[in-house]
Amino acid sequence: MPPGKSKVRKAVEAYRAYHQVEPQLDVDIAIDTTIPMGVGMGSSTADITATLRSLDQAFGNAPESQTHAHLSLKAEAASDSTMFSNTVKLFAQRVGRVIEDYALTYMPLAIVGFNVVPGTCFNTDETPAAEYDTDEVREFDALRATLRNALDWGNSRCLGEIATRSALINQRKFPKPGFENLLRMKRDSGAAGICVSHSGTVAGLLFGARSAPTAGQLSRLLSDGADSGFEPLGLFRIR
Repeated sequence: MPPGKSKVRKAVEAYRAYHQVEPQLDVDIAIDTTIPMGVGMGSSTADITATLRSLDQAFGNAPESQTHAHLSLKAEAASDSTMFSNTVKLFAQRVGRVIEDYALTYMPLAIVGFNVVPGTCFNTDETPAAEYDTDEVREFDALRATLRNALDWGNSRCLGEIATRSALINQRKFPKPGFENLLRMKRDSGAAGICVSHSGTVAGLLFGARSAPTAGQLSRLLSDGADSGFEPLGLFRIR
């Protein structure tokens, strides 16, 4: 419950098969969530992760994040890294594997969020994987190296530039309407960068915690976003 949670059902079936749960044991799952669906905020992976953790608790199995990642891909074509917590990780969404664990947390951040295509449901499972050329792969490698330094130094400005460069590459693959407006708003507001859901419709302006917009600045940013055709989502804080 509620109806329509087909990915949760697939995850339960995958769990039962993996752990050889006795067939006569029934499983009832009730999902209660406030995460919007189909916009790129990881709602399906959150549903699946919560379900798998609950099943572990019910059947007395030790929770294993890598196993959960494996089982998630039995239910969806690409998974978020929700099952891994505490530290920043580079995660291969379509193979369910941690490529690199940076062993650090994000510095305090503030994000002014928008849905750039309100009313649209983005279906990741029906979207082909992006293909990158040699130059783009080299740029990703450079961004990974820079990310290590940004996390080491707690440098939100550097992190913002990495996010912006990643968003620019993604824009070539899955263009988001109003992207130029996001870049303009970044320049006008002094934001550290922009961040986008690579498979979804949400995006945001990224600020260091000390440079987060005041109430008046936030109101103007949200109004500017609305004038650009975006749905304002508000201010979110990390740590």
